[in-house]
Amino acid sequence: MCAIGLLVFISQWGTDLHGVNGGNVKKVMSQISAFQEYGFNVKPVIKEIPHHNGTPGLIDRVSSKSKNFLPFCTNNAIVKYDEVGKADFYYIRFRAYDFYFYQLIKQIKENNPNSKLVLEYSDYPYLFFRGTAKISDFLVAKRDAFNKKRTLKYVDRIATLLKDANIDGKETLRIFNGIDMSKIKINKHDENDGEINVLVVASLQTLHGVDRFIKGMKNYYNNEKNRNIITKIILHVVGDGSCLEDLKKEAAGMGDKVIFYGFLHGDELEQIYDKADLGIEFLAPHRRDVWISASLKSREYIAKGIPFITACKLDIEDLGYREFLRVEDSEEPINMNEVIEYYKYYIENKDNIRMNMRKFAEKYLSMSFAMKTVTDYFKKTI
Repeated sequence: MCAIGLLVFISQWGTDLHGVNGGNVKKVMSQISAFQEYGFNVKPVIKEIPHHNGTPGLIDRVSSKSKNFLPFCTNNAIVKYDEVGKADFYYIRFRAYDFYFYQLIKQIKENNPNSKLVLEYSDYPYLFFRGTAKISDFLVAKRDAFNKKRTLKYVDRIATLLKDANIDGKETLRIFNGIDMSKIKINKHDENDGEINVLVVASLQTLHGVDRFIKGMKNYYNNEKNRNIITKIILHVVGDGSCLEDLKKEAAGMGDKVIFYGFLHGDELEQIYDKADLGIEFLAPHRRDVWISASLKSREYIAKGIPFITACKLDIEDLGYREFLRVEDSEEPINMNEVIEYYKYYIENKDNIRMNMRKFAEKYLSMSFAMKTVTDYFKKTI
């Protein structure tokens, strides 16, 4: 296939190699591959925000926070035009508007007036601008607003996971979170009568709400009516994150009913997936003001044929996806009886459900489908 033109793919965040953003790394690499499949010659320009982690980096962390108070300082990765150069198309995963980002976009358009530039809002309201409870966040939001106004006049479209036709005064291109189907195997699902294995794989945050599930398990096992429990529920927790230690405390005394594996990948992770009857997505999205989910984890569950539990509306419901158990988005423990009833329904229809899930994934969850609105837009402008 002849190259349609040169496309510079700029990623300003989420592609570090520290392991905390593994899902984002996969997404960026898959997006680049999708553009290449559609015939674009892609030049990646991938930068990362400074990584501040742990006590040895305390000075760096203080420095990072102090930059929030200064108008010409930034905590974003700075991309310079010399690193980008001339191209026909620009696709940019950006983190926030600041002076340096404004300068980059301005120089791109001044040097390439006929090029087309699309910004991806991976989340909206993006990143930490969901509130201004902290003074530093308030100042960053003000800086963002000031630079946004003058930057957007150089932007042609905004790519977003939302259905909104217009964001920040710009026409949108709706994208979806996609996955590389060729790298995801359908799970073997070794059914164990009388036992439900529930899996969560995540960089554990409050919105995952795993604590709600553990509390629900405790209620279930402590209920006198369940003294002679026929159905055993086991929770498998893979990953680390800010909530891990709190979850371990919550699960204290539950023995082998809650198993923590830490970070896994490759064959070790696949072995855990093959045990799973059900998965967990977001069980407390309200804690982070998330009202619609386009998580990569939901895509992986679907591709593997693992129904999952969620308290969040899914973007793919607009595409007709229905195979999940929705629970209430609250602070209440998850009702294990609902989980058991859903599992029974799944087992009764297992083969049909798994086949339909995989077909849905192949049709709608590939990165090629996810990015089609963007590639179509670029092609129409040639």
